[in-house]
Amino acid sequence: MKKNKSFKRELILSFLIIGITSIIILGSFQIYQLYSLVNEKQSNQIALTTFMEDYIDNYVDTHARIIETMSYQISDDVSEGDFASIQQDLSEIKAHYPGFVNLYIGDPEGQAMLFYPEVLTDGVIEENYNFSDRRYYQELINKQTSVISPAFHGRGGTDLLLVAIVSPIFDDQGNMQGYLLGALDLNELDSYTSNRINDDTSKTIVLDRENNAIVHPDIDTARELVNLSNNEIVNHIEGNQTSGSFTIKDGDERKFITYGKIESLGWTVWISSPVIAIIGEFLDSIFAVILVALLTGAIVIITSLLLTNRLESAIHKLLHYIHSYTASYKKNEPFQLAAQISGPSEMNEVLIHFNGMMEEIDYNREKLMKLNTELEERVRERTINLENKNKELRFKHAELSAVLESMFEGIMLLDNKKQIRYVNEFFLKVIENEALPPLQTLEDVSERLLTSFDVTQEELDSFFNEGGELKLKNKLESGKDQFYLLHRFSVTSEEEQIGFGLLIQDITKEVEIDTLKDNLISLTSHEFKTPITTIKGSVETLLRNDVDWEPEFKQELLEGVLEDIERIQQLVNDWMDISKIESGTMYIEPRQIHADKVIQESIDRIPPVLQEDATFQFHNEVEGKAVFYADKERVQQVLLNLFTNALRYNDAVHKEVEIILRKNEEYIIISVSDNGIGIDEKHIERIFNRFYQVDVTATRRSGGTGLGLAIVQGVMEAHQGKINVESSVDTGSTFTLYFPHVGKEVNK
Repeated sequence: MKKNKSFKRELILSFLIIGITSIIILGSFQIYQLYSLVNEKQSNQIALTTFMEDYIDNYVDTHARIIETMSYQISDDVSEGDFASIQQDLSEIKAHYPGFVNLYIGDPEGQAMLFYPEVLTDGVIEENYNFSDRRYYQELINKQTSVISPAFHGRGGTDLLLVAIVSPIFDDQGNMQGYLLGALDLNELDSYTSNRINDDTSKTIVLDRENNAIVHPDIDTARELVNLSNNEIVNHIEGNQTSGSFTIKDGDERKFITYGKIESLGWTVWISSPVIAIIGEFLDSIFAVILVALLTGAIVIITSLLLTNRLESAIHKLLHYIHSYTASYKKNEPFQLAAQISGPSEMNEVLIHFNGMMEEIDYNREKLMKLNTELEERVRERTINLENKNKELRFKHAELSAVLESMFEGIMLLDNKKQIRYVNEFFLKVIENEALPPLQTLEDVSERLLTSFDVTQEELDSFFNEGGELKLKNKLESGKDQFYLLHRFSVTSEEEQIGFGLLIQDITKEVEIDTLKDNLISLTSHEFKTPITTIKGSVETLLRNDVDWEPEFKQELLEGVLEDIERIQQLVNDWMDISKIESGTMYIEPRQIHADKVIQESIDRIPPVLQEDATFQFHNEVEGKAVFYADKERVQQVLLNLFTNALRYNDAVHKEVEIILRKNEEYIIISVSDNGIGIDEKHIERIFNRFYQVDVTATRRSGGTGLGLAIVQGVMEAHQGKINVESSVDTGSTFTLYFPHVGKEVNK
């Protein structure tokens, strides 16, 4: 038979098992709670990194969209030189978006034309600085679209570390006439990211696309431009995917890194926390549990020995009393058991120790309840954070909807079942058709495209299935063609396609520009071919060694060559003038001139061959001197162009040109009338366009590039003047020039 254990041994073992088991259970539960907290800390850091990434992306994107929108809105003000209105617009941007340190308007050469605020951060009044050496300016010139620069030191009143958002300003012809720049204050990002970190051990770092530190707790990013391309953490992040986490040894300390890459900006965001700060409590708890278990085991053994000895003695006494009582009972002898044992004192000791154990359990329970309360508080704070984030997401959704509705392109989103989920106002206007039912599916879109544009069902089916681009053409009631470009793109969420989108753009201006380019090539080849052919023939004739030409004949050939060279020179000058006008760099040198003298000198410069069978009548209706400030050479260029056009486009037997000089309170007025072929009303609005020619056949007969009147209009605008035209077919035309009076400011 198995030998039974002694009561003392059983009691010691029982006490030991009870004590150790209690410690292990409580310790395990505490370790589990701490392990959960470690995971929660890491998850919170990952979520915070994602939030920082989204916030910075949205922060920069919101300011970039404001700059892009405002550059479009002020294009007319820039063309008209209305800087007072522009400054008001800039002040409103600054008031609503204080993240901008300053804003300014620059011309195409990088020269700053207007600053806001006028008093800069260092108290200096703004000056017209030249920023053409800035990298963002070079990138803007090359791309002709909005640019977000890397971090750089500002100048022009501030040496802060800035990020510039630059957007081009185009005129009505699509040519860049300047740019709008907003300089972002990086201290705003630094302050925001610092406030989001709740402990002193974690750090938030933000780098731009060139790995310059924008936010860094160990770097004065407001003043220092530090590049971290050689940093081990940066190299590790660049070699991995767009976001994630990893542990790396940085110096003597291991750190837990969570990062995200803002692809739209090329920026990188990461949060660094010491590993020991995350798992320190966990390791300390394990050590404490082991230590407590060992100490508890030793205490239980010692205590149980003392207790079991006293209890065993009491039991032996009890047994002795029982035996004595039994013996007395058998012998029928009286026995006073109560007098010997009123109750074992060891039981009171057991009770005391039991109460002590209960007090310890209660103490541990209170600690556990406190820990549970702290956990509930953290859950509550987390819930509040999630609710705040949900509010922010709803606000961002409203912002996104507002941005989509204000776009100058049409956008439509459809799900995988080809059901329309969103369409903005621009897209609806393009395919608007009240005769058709409301838009619900892709078939409705296809039906409207077929009725609105010159496109076949096969082309639409191929486009919707294969994607890419589809060019659409629509003829307006005015007879003008309108062109659109339709794009198809996929819509994905967490690498899963949830639908697709359609983007439609108005490319009418781009098509018109291509047409103008074709006209330029055609006119260039025609206008250069004739004089070059004539020059070549004359030179080849003079170079013949087998003929001795007479001096008069040589002189005649050389004069012809000179005329052709002058014709080519005139063509080159016209194109250079048009280029200056389009770029806004035409320079005029105004001085006081006499209108009547300029008119007479311009008449005298008309080639004699054009003056045959022509009569000029000059009527000066101005009393006294008709003087005004203007560039004399440019004024004569305008008048000579109008005089020669009046003679070239004139089929009358006797050509008549009438010039009238008069003035009013604002302008010196010069009108030029002829009895030529006239201009049809449908052409009048377009005769000042580049390369536009009313009658191609007549133009080829008399020569010309279609640039003359465009140059005339450009010269008048440079003088802050204007030109009007009245004409009737087969009757003649009247061109009227308006020059500002003496003393009126003229742009140089």
